[in-house]
Amino acid sequence: MITIARTLAGAAVVVVGLAGCAYTNGVLPHGGIQPDIYDAVGDILVEKSVPVKTYPECTLESEGKTQTCVGETLTGQQIQATGDQSDKAMPFTITIGGQPFYTGSATDVLKQNASVS
Repeated sequence: MITIARTLAGAAVVVVGLAGCAYTNGVLPHGGIQPDIYDAVGDILVEKSVPVKTYPECTLESEGKTQTCVGETLTGQQIQATGDQSDKAMPFTITIGGQPFYTGSATDVLKQNASVS
């Protein structure tokens, strides 16, 4: 009986620990900001086969409205994405090496990729 109780207690700790990790992993890269722009930037970089060295990390500016994400390609070019999370469509722009690369809506990108199977 004691062995079963210890096993169940151990399993509960593992489940709680894993749930905690999953939650933390989902929140930390976003820095507490709206994850839609962050996720859409990632989707576009993958879709367009951009060789990423450092995945863009995001910060929130302009009184919680403008999200800026900065990373680096394998060739050393800066990846910068800027988006407006106060707008329902969450428009964003990606530049690579200072050159325009993509402009669109985070909401549209996520909807499109959610429907792809």
